[in-house]
Amino acid sequence: MKAVGHIYVQLGQNEKALEIFSKAARIDPRDAQAFMELGELLISSDAGAALDAFKIALSLIKKGDEEVPIELLNIIGVLYFEKGEFDAMQLFQIVSFTFKLFHFV
Repeated sequence: MKAVGHIYVQLGQNEKALEIFSKAARIDPRDAQAFMELGELLISSDAGAALDAFKIALSLIKKGDEEVPIELLNIIGVLYFEKGEFDAMQLFQIVSFTFKLFHFV
């Protein structure tokens, strides 16, 4: 099903892709990738819903003991910053910590 969503994205039919990824997330609420794709599609139209989708993906990835993509942490931090819920120093500290965690362990 997600493959169909990707085809819609490639065709520029983001509304249909959004429907497909929303349905995929409802069918399998443990599919972190579906929530990440959903977040990517929502980011330009509804940043709050995108943040929610990314946070669900993060939670699912952590529960599965999988490696969290640094890009996911970055986008969550940026969305919080854009909402005014982080100041620049907090964002810098999070990114610095994440960088150390993944590159200097």
